[in-house]
Amino acid sequence: MFEWRRKRGYWAASLAAIVYGGWAMTQHWQTYALLISLQAGMTQATFAFLSTLWLADITRQLRSWRQGRLGSGVVFALASILLLLIPWVFHGWAGTPNWFAAMLPGAVIGHLYLWYLVYYLERSTMVGT
Repeated sequence: MFEWRRKRGYWAASLAAIVYGGWAMTQHWQTYALLISLQAGMTQATFAFLSTLWLADITRQLRSWRQGRLGSGVVFALASILLLLIPWVFHGWAGTPNWFAAMLPGAVIGHLYLWYLVYYLERSTMVGT
């Protein structure tokens, strides 16, 4: 089952990499040199690809940790920290000058997806009990 989810998720992850990587590149295109634009785009694309593949699995694992006794708010907060911290570290490591603008759309849409996922997991455990 995990293998099927990953194959299906590669399309979504590839789309996220193209959209968010392109966004980060355009945010640096006018102000900075081509190399910096490409660097920001590739950094954001890498994070968008990986986070799209892993966010659902990480959230499910957090939710099931401690036999499901970890509350939805705590799961959302922990996954949210990862969702913000990892691209911030990636962009810091890459030296992206306008890192906030590069990661803003992904952070907003990622948090909407995270909220939906936590809500879905909460509802599915309530129905299952």
